Amino acid sequence: MKRLVGLILALLSVCTLITGCKAEIDEDEGCKWSAWTCTEEAKIGKKTTFESVCEECSKKRTHRTRASKGLEYAENTDGTLTVTGIGSCDDEFLYIASEHNGKKVTAIGENAFDGARGIKYIYVSGGIEKIMPHAFIACSDLLCVTLAQGVKELGMYAFFECVSMYDVALPEGITAINDYTFAGCYALRNIDLPTTTSHIGTGAFAGCKSIKEFVLPGGVTTLSQHMLDACFALERVDISSAQGVLPESIFAACESLKSVRIPEGIHTIDTKAFIGCSALESVYIPAGVTTIVSRDGESPFYMCDPEILTVKCEAGSEGANWDDGYDVCNYIEYDDTTKPTEAVRIKFEFGQKG
Repeated sequence: MKRLVGLILALLSVCTLITGCKAEIDEDEGCKWSAWTCTEEAKIGKKTTFESVCEECSKKRTHRTRASKGLEYAENTDGTLTVTGIGSCDDEFLYIASEHNGKKVTAIGENAFDGARGIKYIYVSGGIEKIMPHAFIACSDLLCVTLAQGVKELGMYAFFECVSMYDVALPEGITAINDYTFAGCYALRNIDLPTTTSHIGTGAFAGCKSIKEFVLPGGVTTLSQHMLDACFALERVDISSAQGVLPESIFAACESLKSVRIPEGIHTIDTKAFIGCSALESVYIPAGVTTIVSRDGESPFYMCDPEILTVKCEAGSEGANWDDGYDVCNYIEYDDTTKPTEAVRIKFEFGQKG
């Protein structure tokens, strides 16, 4: 009888693992695990404990490991080290420490892990300040990344086309997300940018087709072209700190985006800003926008659905009776026969075309 009860309990345990959350480091299908965190980095040669939390059920998993061995290094002119390659390391959990053979490690070099296979998790210690361009480009098995406090700079294409990476933890202190840093990270489902971020480069998140929400850090005032291009699942954006120009193709092909409120600091909406936003229903344009650019027959709303899209302009003193302070203003579209040869700038005054 005891043996039968034991067998039943064992079967129940197996069923729980199959249908519920999985705690194994290499099995993530059952939970939406967050990137790994650790409360205190271990001294060199000692193990430290990392923790990850399921976003849906709050279950925790832990993993103990030492700093990865076998990596390749180059010495810098100041005596510090830069990680230059994967060497003989075959760790699934890549723990890059800030010290090696008694010397400080301050950077991860250009193309250091270009196309490396088998790496699923990365933890970069805080003493490492720079991740150079293309450092982890096309690491197709990579699932999540944690950059510890102290990392300040992410180079261009640093995580470009890490197609399986679903989560990344970025520390306060990072000031720039450079051109195409996370472009092509198809599985990336959310991105919490540090408040210290003051620059986001061209195409930084282009092709991140699983991101549903994007909030621009308050320190970022200048937007870049193609910044969220082809983010197919994007539903909500907050770019309230932006000033100047809403650039070309910033929201191109954001097929799930339904409503956008242009910040008051924007004065120009460039051509193709919303090209291919097929679900776009409403755009609110503040009175400070004086120029809307159409070029080569393509307005900011080119290839949007005119049957569902309403563009509303903020009312000035002459339109104080408009509902909610806005009224409809038609957007400009050209067919092939009337296409202008030069950029056309449409000026709005008090929410009405001037």
